[in-house]
Amino acid sequence: LIAANHQSIFDTIFFLTTFDKVIYIVKKELKHIPIYGWYAGRLGHIFLDRKQKIKSMKVLTKDIKNLIKKGYKVIIFPEGTRQFPNTLGVLKPGIFAMQLATQSKVYPIYLKTGIAWPKKGMKKYKKKILISCLRPIQNSENKKYFLKLLKNRFLNADKDLKVKSR
Repeated sequence: LIAANHQSIFDTIFFLTTFDKVIYIVKKELKHIPIYGWYAGRLGHIFLDRKQKIKSMKVLTKDIKNLIKKGYKVIIFPEGTRQFPNTLGVLKPGIFAMQLATQSKVYPIYLKTGIAWPKKGMKKYKKKILISCLRPIQNSENKKYFLKLLKNRFLNADKDLKVKSR
């Protein structure tokens, strides 16, 4: 179970090129994007309906358990959407529910990609991308503790990173 921050389109490509047997947890709205939605569905990515949180999470955690048993790397962006560079969005509790249901460690990966491929637009810049594999987080039954630990792992990975306030 991999939790990564999300800044650019690169983030969605990176794991497919780095690992074998990758499945993304994708917000349902992306299913309707021509080409991407078809491709994501064809690859077996799991579409999450954020409007039906509890029902969606029950189905999702069952699927994730089976995928992890089969050796898949399940990737989720707990911020829920791309953020601007040097910004960490609010972490959604879905990652907590997934690790609790699957009894899996969470492997945080910090991606600083927004400076090379910004959130808005398709233009890319010749900038260095930072990718950090952070210390895994052991399974936890305390949601507040778990989310704070994950947030701190991301914040400590990049001295320029700020938390987006909402």
